[in-house]
Amino acid sequence: MNFRSLCAPGIWYVLGIGFTAFASAHVQSQTVAKASAGILGQKPAAKRTIDRTRYPAYSLIAAQLSLPNIAAAAERVLEIDGTARLDFAAANESPAASALAAQMRIPLSAMKGLIRQLANETELTGPQLAASFRTELVDYKFLEERWNQFHPAGTALQVKQAALAALEAGDLERAWTLFEDLPKPRPPRQLRVKN
Repeated sequence: MNFRSLCAPGIWYVLGIGFTAFASAHVQSQTVAKASAGILGQKPAAKRTIDRTRYPAYSLIAAQLSLPNIAAAAERVLEIDGTARLDFAAANESPAASALAAQMRIPLSAMKGLIRQLANETELTGPQLAASFRTELVDYKFLEERWNQFHPAGTALQVKQAALAALEAGDLERAWTLFEDLPKPRPPRQLRVKN
C-alpha cells in the first residue's frame, strides 16, 4: 500500500466531491432515517457550538468574501462602510438592512432574520456585536454554497429543502444543525491505485 492509496479518500472528502457518488446505500438510508425521525420538525434545545475550522471550505469562503467595513458606532448600533447605520433596536425597519442585503446578495428576508437573531442577543454590544454580525454573514454564504452543492437522492431532498428554507428565513442555527447532522460518507475500502 502506498501513500497515494492512503490519502486519496481523504482528499476526495476534503474537496467535497461526490457525496452521493461515494456514499453507500447505507449512508443514504441514514439520511432518510434522520429526516423521518424528526430532524425536520425539531428545534435544537440548546445553542450549538460550531467548530468552523473543521471545514476547509469555510476559511476559503471567508477569505474570498468581500465584507463591507462593519464597525461599532454605539452599544447596539453598527456602522456599515462609514455611511449607513444599522440599529439593532429597530433593525427590521432600517434602510441599511436592505442596502446591505443587496450588496451581499442575500435575500432581504434572510438579512432581516440574521439581524433579528442578533437583536435578541442583548449581551452582545459594540465590537462583539460587529464581530458576530460578520461571522453570521460568512456563515450564511458558506451554508448557502454547501447546501446548493449538495444533491441528495430520494427523500433526503426534504432535509435540503428544510435547510434552504431556514437560510431564507435567516435561521442559521437550524441550517447549521441540519448541515452537521448529515451523515458523512465513509471512505472507500480496499481502494487500489494502479500505476
